[in-house]
Amino acid sequence: DDEGLHVIRLYDEIPVVVMSADSHLTAADELDLGDLADEVVITPADDVLGMPLPAGAASPRFDPPETTGDAIATVAAGVGVVIVPMSLARLHHRRDTAHRPLRGGPASSVALAWVADRTTPEVEAFVGIVRGRTANSSR
Repeated sequence: DDEGLHVIRLYDEIPVVVMSADSHLTAADELDLGDLADEVVITPADDVLGMPLPAGAASPRFDPPETTGDAIATVAAGVGVVIVPMSLARLHHRRDTAHRPLRGGPASSVALAWVADRTTPEVEAFVGIVRGRTANSSR
């Protein structure tokens, strides 16, 4: 909901599937939603994608982990997979996990946002920098 906000969309992140390094899913360079059939898909409480469970996939029989880091630690132990944006997979990377891009999964938008009535000259200068303007650029 961007009511009352100024929003500058920066880029979209691709979703990835994080799995144990020993998983059979690591044989593929990319995965489709259909590849997750019969997999246990863990959705952490701090999930940012809001993606529905892929067809044929199962929910875990335990409460969702509180954080993405906890979900990835669970996956590292060989229990299920987790779907996250690439940046979160990189942030929580471990030697005992691997990740593969998920074709057909939801992209995650990264944006710069601020409250519209709080726009100051400093905010405008920062926005200019984000958009690539320099001291020698004209508006």
